[in-house]
Amino acid sequence: MAVSNGISRVWILGFVFASGYVLGQPSVPEPLEPWREWVLHGEEYRACPVLNGLQPGQPSNHICAWPGELALDVDASGASFSQNWDLYAEDWVPLPGDQAHWPSSVRVDGSPRLSCARVDRWYVSKLVRIG
Repeated sequence: MAVSNGISRVWILGFVFASGYVLGQPSVPEPLEPWREWVLHGEEYRACPVLNGLQPGQPSNHICAWPGELALDVDASGASFSQNWDLYAEDWVPLPGDQAHWPSSVRVDGSPRLSCARVDRWYVSKLVRIG
């Protein structure tokens, strides 16, 4: 009974992941492919993964910037960090800090980048998906 139950769970998980992939990757006929960018203008979030349990189509249900590994280097003179991000569409990337302590010398892919405060956090200005 336990083996059958485990197989059912694996099958259900596979179905959930496969259906999420299908929802995130719509099929477009070859003659219409050049129009994809124009059609999706203002709807770029639709290329982003959907949060578990939510319906696609609402911008707040999609996450376009996913954080990766964070490396910290802290000593008596200050701190530095680096972090990889996966971007599925243009998005703001949050940075550590607050109004009293904010990041300086921000770089993206080795090039200087401006950071700004939005609401109560610091962000790297909107980053554009590459590739």
